[in-house]
Amino acid sequence: MSVTDGTRALIVIRLSNMTDTTTSPQRQREICEKYCTTNGLTIVGHAEDLDISATEYAPWDRPELGEWMRDRASQFDVMVFWRADRLVRNAGDLTQMADWARKHGKRLISATEPNFDVITATGEGIATIQAVFARMESEATRARVMSAKDARRKAGKWNGSSAPYGYSPVPADDGGFRLEPDENSKRVLEWADAVIAGKSRVSIVEKLRAAKAPTPADVNNMRAGRSPKGNVWTLQAVTKILTSRILIGETVHNGEVLRDDRGAPILRTTPIMSREKWQRLQDAINNNVRGQKHTQRKNASLLLRIAFCHCGEPLYTKKATNKYNKTDYYVCYGRQAGSCDALYVRKDLLEQYVEESLLGYLGDEEVNKAVRIPGEDHTSELADVSELMRKIREERRKGHYNYPGSEEDFENEINTLVKRRKYLASLPHREARTEYLPTGENFRDFWGQLASEEKGVYLREVEFKIYVTEMSKRCTDVHMVWGLTFEAMLEAASKHS
Repeated sequence: MSVTDGTRALIVIRLSNMTDTTTSPQRQREICEKYCTTNGLTIVGHAEDLDISATEYAPWDRPELGEWMRDRASQFDVMVFWRADRLVRNAGDLTQMADWARKHGKRLISATEPNFDVITATGEGIATIQAVFARMESEATRARVMSAKDARRKAGKWNGSSAPYGYSPVPADDGGFRLEPDENSKRVLEWADAVIAGKSRVSIVEKLRAAKAPTPADVNNMRAGRSPKGNVWTLQAVTKILTSRILIGETVHNGEVLRDDRGAPILRTTPIMSREKWQRLQDAINNNVRGQKHTQRKNASLLLRIAFCHCGEPLYTKKATNKYNKTDYYVCYGRQAGSCDALYVRKDLLEQYVEESLLGYLGDEEVNKAVRIPGEDHTSELADVSELMRKIREERRKGHYNYPGSEEDFENEINTLVKRRKYLASLPHREARTEYLPTGENFRDFWGQLASEEKGVYLREVEFKIYVTEMSKRCTDVHMVWGLTFEAMLEAASKHS
């Protein structure tokens, strides 16, 4: 193809993804620029579209090339690209590009394919055949890639996508890579313990933002040698991490847990928590509406969600309303709704009564740290297997098993899951238990170091509650529900009293 000296050239560069090592953007640029220099073309710009698939995005839909075609077509005479598949990957797009080029008086030049020509009918026919073969090659490559990814998933291998937060790819003994817990997995475990203890996910997000901790996207950027973008943590990001089944090592694809030939979940990595703890975490997330709606704030009432009326409704703080009454009160929610006639109780007196009672009963006792010892309970996995069996039967009912050999496939899948269910049912069952370990610090000193809002958080964590039967200044009728941690300390106090 001959070109006129001084003709203005736009170099077109495209790469499907940044991990593609076949022909890098730099290499495409070098080849195209050399072609322009050799043929006397004046380079007026570069249209670089990286991480863009030619199968999914036509040339006019790509960010940079699309802008040149729409708004800057008068600034160039020819498009130069490394190979035709950098411009188009199907015959339909090629035909439209040829029409566009003829309409706007442009030339389309392949720097490495001298016979590429869409100006003449014969040339367009040859180019169309090339585009068809490029599309076939693309689809065959995609099928091979998907098959290889599926094989890696079934082997518990990492497919090379963004690693989940808390995990890093490490070389596997039999080739490829596996995901293993990294230093961020400790942070995830801390979040899980906090949520199970009743703390809100919003408070976790606030701490992460305050610490400017790298987000999952930034962690992966830094791992790949790219600069972090300074993304901000969100509630959705923390929730996604805490609800992921990778925490128990399982592999999920298209919403389903991948299983081996025996029906057992395929472990993608080393679990960082037991299934029993993971289930308690999910229950806490699903049931803990207060964790999203009632975030702990500074100067919050000490007994918020700790003090209850004798009718069972929680007490809330009623602020002083005028200059003559500067006293705050705890008030029953039922009174506000008209279902309870309980009187107000002064906030300062009730909080003072509770603190003095705690110190009077527990002040000299050693603070115990509750440690939960997980049991062995396969109820959750049994439920997963039963649900999968239900889905398979439902697919059969809808006619999805209507191909030759489908009945055999159905029977094999069901029988595999039946065997798995019987195996899980035969395993021993042990209840989880809580042990209380000494800390070497007495309660009085421990309590004195806490800020007001921290005291409320602590009391909720140990499940301490009070029920006020008679709202009065004397607080003479207050029933305390100590919770297991305080009960263990009270029992220790009774032994040496």
